[in-house]
Amino acid sequence: MAKRNENHAPGAKRLRRQQEILTAATELFTTKGYEKTTIEDIADEVGVLKGSLYYYFASKEELLFEVVSANHESLHRHVVTDADYTSVQGLDTVRLFTSRHVRFVLTHRAVSSLYSQEFDVVRSVETWWHSLSRARRDHENVLVELIRQAQASGVASDQLDPVLSGRAILSMANSTVRWFRPDGPSEIEEVVSHHTTLAANGIRA
Repeated sequence: MAKRNENHAPGAKRLRRQQEILTAATELFTTKGYEKTTIEDIADEVGVLKGSLYYYFASKEELLFEVVSANHESLHRHVVTDADYTSVQGLDTVRLFTSRHVRFVLTHRAVSSLYSQEFDVVRSVETWWHSLSRARRDHENVLVELIRQAQASGVASDQLDPVLSGRAILSMANSTVRWFRPDGPSEIEEVVSHHTTLAANGIRA
């Protein structure tokens, strides 16, 4: 599989075009499906020739990786960077993390589901897999540390493994994309509230 195209230092115009391509790829992958989307489809959406698109990205696989990575960066920013954890304490920190994570996943469920749907593609290049795994681990570690702090303060059970607990909460949060439907019996905020309560009660002392 071709590696990332490293020709030419990215200037403002190049970065702008890359973002246009990523936006188009995201839209097509989430509406038409990754397998059914072709490089030609993406090029047509952006208004460039197929050959020109390869100047910015080496392959459709690379585009998928970039789309998934960008989504995870947005998730981490929403859940961790943009949240004020200094204003809450104890189990409320775990509630805050869980609620923001679930809400983001459900609000961006189409692109969030691409990771599990196209797992083999994302894992096909070692450097991609290493990069994404590290990002996911950094995100997970934030929750694990919140659980450890809650245990240290006595509000969370010290009988629970904080790493396994964190992974269990994240698995529950991420799996919502598999069954949630906008026209289903539950609204997004209902699911957020339910999973947030379940996460906090599950580790309560």
